[in-house]
Amino acid sequence: MGRVQMGLENYEAAREHLGAVVEQNPAEVDALNSLAYTETQLGNTQRAMELYREYLGFNPDDAAVRMNIAYDLAQAGGYDGAIALLEDGIARDSTNADLWEFLGNVLLNKGTTANVAPLDGTGADAGRTEPDTAVAPGAGEVANEQAIQRAVEAYEKVLELSLI
Repeated sequence: MGRVQMGLENYEAAREHLGAVVEQNPAEVDALNSLAYTETQLGNTQRAMELYREYLGFNPDDAAVRMNIAYDLAQAGGYDGAIALLEDGIARDSTNADLWEFLGNVLLNKGTTANVAPLDGTGADAGRTEPDTAVAPGAGEVANEQAIQRAVEAYEKVLELSLI
């Protein structure tokens, strides 16, 4: 029933159904993954991160799962959470070019997304209740440049790995 509600984009009801399944059986990884996705869609990126980390506890070396989770988080504006998941995957396997490339993509998106306006419900922050980081006035440009530089470094690593 939870996945049906997800398909209908009724994420509150999906949360209720999937939460009950996970409460009864915490090892039900499909329901756990779906619940994490539902939390992401509801804008609860911190809760989603907790659930995704639980999910990864069952299969921590699955790079495809990490990239799917990072994608979900980044789509919801949870760039820092996505970056942390990818960096953890890279720490487990620093030769995985797909993880490096995906990290570069997320960093580039973070660096080129204007997210420096106050959290006032307008612009890039519309509908957000939890920004990834507090941005001091004038600090947005530096943060964006740093993310872009890190993206370039990740892409350079992809090139290095493809030449090996």
